[in-house]
Amino acid sequence: MQGADGFHFSGITPGLGGEMPRACLEAVKTARRLQIPVSCDLNYRAKLWTPEQAGRVMTELMPYVDLCIANEAEAQDMFGIQASGASGEERCESVARQIAERFGTKEVAVTLLESLSSEEDDWSGLLYREGECRLSRKYRVHIVDRVGCGDCFGAALIHGVQKGWDAGRQIEFAVAAGCLNQTIEFDFNLVTEEEILALAEGKGGDLKR
Repeated sequence: MQGADGFHFSGITPGLGGEMPRACLEAVKTARRLQIPVSCDLNYRAKLWTPEQAGRVMTELMPYVDLCIANEAEAQDMFGIQASGASGEERCESVARQIAERFGTKEVAVTLLESLSSEEDDWSGLLYREGECRLSRKYRVHIVDRVGCGDCFGAALIHGVQKGWDAGRQIEFAVAAGCLNQTIEFDFNLVTEEEILALAEGKGGDLKR
């Protein structure tokens, strides 16, 4: 890991079982020793392990995580976190604050996907950093392929960290990236940083020739 810009893992990795939980723990401890930022997408998968197994393993890993990516359901399944609030945004903020307070996580990003039909959803997110929550704009998305939007969101967040962006720019970029990914077939986001920024800054509807 020497010289790496960051180390990223998801809950799927230790969820594979065997030696993977121990390998993940060794990896995050090494990253911490080398002062390499660690990011984690909780990515709970019920077909891999039970909530109890996931909670036990991930609770040991989380103190080494600098940036955690989650949603309400994953936080409840893995850590028993109960969101509070009337709106989706309030519940996301509750989840982010509870994760940060429990594990000392510097940044917590929570996605909010509100499914309207099999072809349409509302997509947004928030980022908790230094005691403050920044909520992104909400996009009404006509879905071509939803697979991979969470991974794209996470990759864009990490990109923002490495760019040194402020919390507002970071979360707007990540949500815009996840939005665009849902309009592209398959899970690889075939867009540029410039195109994502254009959407994040409200210029994405312009026709470019």
